[in-house]
Amino acid sequence: MYNFFCGLHLLVNLAEVSNISLAKFENSLERQDKGAATLSATASFTKKSELGVVRFVRTACKVFTKGGDEKNGAYRAFSDYIVQHKDEIIRLAPFRGNRFNILFLDGGLIYYYARDITEFLSNIHGTSNTLLKAVLADSKIPTYVAATKAVGLLEKQVTSHLWKIIERKGHIFDMNGHYLTLLMFLKEASVDSSRFLCGMHVPFPEEIKKDKVLEHLLQESDNDIICQRMLQFLLTAWVAYMEKAVKDHLPGGKYAAVTEEMKEYTKSSLRHNNFPESIFGLLDHLITVRPNATTTTLCNEAYIMFLKNKKYDWLAAKPEEERKQLLKTCHTLTWKTLQEFKYRCNLISETRKQQEEQKKAKLLKERERLFKQKEHMTKDVVYYGLWQSEEDINRNVKELLKESKEECRKALCCQLVFWKNVLNQYYADRSIFNTTQRNKVSLTIDDLVRNLSQFVQDSLSSCDNDEACVSGQPLLVGKTILHHFKDSDNTDSCTDYTSYVINTVPGYPSWYNVTYRGDAAVYTYQLQECYADGSLKIVDDNFTSI
Repeated sequence: MYNFFCGLHLLVNLAEVSNISLAKFENSLERQDKGAATLSATASFTKKSELGVVRFVRTACKVFTKGGDEKNGAYRAFSDYIVQHKDEIIRLAPFRGNRFNILFLDGGLIYYYARDITEFLSNIHGTSNTLLKAVLADSKIPTYVAATKAVGLLEKQVTSHLWKIIERKGHIFDMNGHYLTLLMFLKEASVDSSRFLCGMHVPFPEEIKKDKVLEHLLQESDNDIICQRMLQFLLTAWVAYMEKAVKDHLPGGKYAAVTEEMKEYTKSSLRHNNFPESIFGLLDHLITVRPNATTTTLCNEAYIMFLKNKKYDWLAAKPEEERKQLLKTCHTLTWKTLQEFKYRCNLISETRKQQEEQKKAKLLKERERLFKQKEHMTKDVVYYGLWQSEEDINRNVKELLKESKEECRKALCCQLVFWKNVLNQYYADRSIFNTTQRNKVSLTIDDLVRNLSQFVQDSLSSCDNDEACVSGQPLLVGKTILHHFKDSDNTDSCTDYTSYVINTVPGYPSWYNVTYRGDAAVYTYQLQECYADGSLKIVDDNFTSI
């Protein structure tokens, strides 16, 4: 089994690498004007994660391409302007719906039309809406204009020709030489891109076909210094990526020296996965266009096979009598095909049901395991008691140390694990519940005491404390509590009431809304004070009171 790198994915990933590199380059510039990003009127067209040059190309394509933005765009007016001044039609492609090479392709065309865009929006058409204002603002930024020239040159002299080479018929091992040629070019141009900037140094000179756009890109401009720096920045990143991506096809790689036997065995391997990608694209289109079609899956499979296998041409070449007989035979097989399709669908459905049952059983088994684990933890806490104050901690630790350090350590670990896993207590720094260090070395008793004391102290603090809240919700909210009240007969006897903490009173974070078992009314108390003086205990819903 041989695994080869898809050539078109190389182009996709080079585009991603370019985005990252351009972002770093933009951030490295001092006192840079951000164009549309600095205008309050055009803020709706800016995204923090989007590069300035990408925004410039995207919004310009939205304005000046057919089907871009019919309401705010100016395709018709700009098209007439270009016909009048350049005697040609607009060649911009829609930015949306196109993949990896679109930034390079449209970037070069935007540079070609840059002066026309500025003149058209400033003096001819005007900027009657925020989209047009955003494009005009970005068109005046030298860095963005230089970036469009850089990506345009890369498209005209590198990526488009590499794309053509990848899609040509030939053995996949023939790409070894092309990848090596491209890598050697990138290494040289990343050091000095001046010759590439003027078209004197390119990786595939035999593929170059000059047109008006390329001639304009190769002309000297005021932004060439920035453009040259940007190209060297980009190409350095391309070198690093290519050395990793196609290392198997470069000298020293496992496919660098191939035998005739290997060539014969892999002669059917494609240089790219364009065909399966086209299948997925066509299927996605069919599902979008007719989502409610009867037997959608079968219809889509038949349509794709008929189209990709070129059955129409094959059928049209048959004699009329044979063609009629073939169609008649197909009609008779329709019912059988539908029955097989339904059987296959039922089989898939049954398999999914079995998988769901297995997941359900696995989930129940996991819940039982967790229940037993919590039950074991609860038994330990029942034995040691739940320590809810520093006094409890100091007193119990002192007593347990008289027995053994191991017993004391076990009790401290039990407390921390119970708070975390059984009561599901929140704390901002989750490491406070740890009983071991990262290297699996056990924490000392002093460390455990310090962590438990810190946690208990913070849990007793006001709910205004950020450490005592999760998403603005205090620690006691959502807990079942045992509330002690003195009897009204002026005796020292007390009665325990089980209650549930609903939430805090809006605007009064120290007051809690509470409902009691068997009573539908909602009561309000300052539970933090009750918790601190010991008249309130937290209990676990699944187990006995602690």
